[in-house]
Amino acid sequence: LILLLPYLSYGRQDRLSAPGSSLSAALVAKILGTVKPALMLTLEMHASQTVGFFDFPVFNIASTPLIAQHIQTRFKGHD
Repeated sequence: LILLLPYLSYGRQDRLSAPGSSLSAALVAKILGTVKPALMLTLEMHASQTVGFFDFPVFNIASTPLIAQHIQTRFKGHD
């Protein structure tokens, strides 16, 4: 099973907001881990340390270089 998550919910909540509160990104990782995936693909993860919450391989695909390359080729020579 391969998880494909274009957007990781609660991916920005990688630190405690108040004493006694749950670490939401870690909780989501634990919930996703219950389906025993082989790996997970996600786009533009907010913080790279979020990968440490998962017990399976996570590949974060950065789309910014691809978009920048497309813009450079498409508008080459234009202001």
